[in-house]
Amino acid sequence: MSQSAPDAPAPQLISDLTFASHVLGISEQMVQDLDSCIYTKELFRTCVVEQLGGKLPSSLTVAQRYILAQQAEELSVLVLRIGCVVQARAILALVNGDMVRHLAQLTTPHLMQDAAWKPPVLVAAGMSQASPEALAEAIQKSGCVVLHAWCEAQPASVALRVRSFLSAPPPPATFAYGLENAVHVVDAFVAERLCDN
Repeated sequence: MSQSAPDAPAPQLISDLTFASHVLGISEQMVQDLDSCIYTKELFRTCVVEQLGGKLPSSLTVAQRYILAQQAEELSVLVLRIGCVVQARAILALVNGDMVRHLAQLTTPHLMQDAAWKPPVLVAAGMSQASPEALAEAIQKSGCVVLHAWCEAQPASVALRVRSFLSAPPPPATFAYGLENAVHVVDAFVAERLCDN
C-alpha cells in the first residue's frame, strides 16, 4: 500500500475549527461565531492556524490521514492497540483464557490480534508475569509513548493536532525498548491492520 496520497484532500473529520475549540479552550459555538463573523473571521483563522503549527501538508501519508481523522475516543483506542503491539510478548505469554478475557476488557477486544500482528519490533521488558491490571497499564503507557515518538517525526501541524488529544507520555526512561522504530510501527500498523479493514 502506498505511503502517501498526494492528490487527496486533508481529512475533514478533524477540522481546524474543531481543534480550535479544543486547543483554545472555548466552546464550539464560540468558534463558529468567531468564524462566521465578517469582522473576526480572517484574524481568527490566522490565529487558529498559528496555534496549530500551520496548515496541514498538501499530501499526507496513509497513517497521517487515518490518525487525523480520529476523534478523541478513537485515538484512545489506537493508543491501546499500538500498546498491544509493543507488549506483544507479554500478551502472547498469557495462556489462561480468563486472564486474556479480563485483559481484553481492560484494554481492547482486538488485544490478541494486535499482539500477534507481526513479530515484535519494539520489545518491552519485564512484563512476563504481570497481573492483567499491570499489563493493561503498561499497554496504555507504551502505546502513548510510541504515538508521541511518532509525532516527533511528523510536521508540526500534524504533531500538534494529534498531541492535543493524547495524554502526557510517561518518562521514556521507564521503557526498556528503543523508539527508533516507532514511526515504522505506527505507519505499518495503521496501513495493514486498520486501513485495509
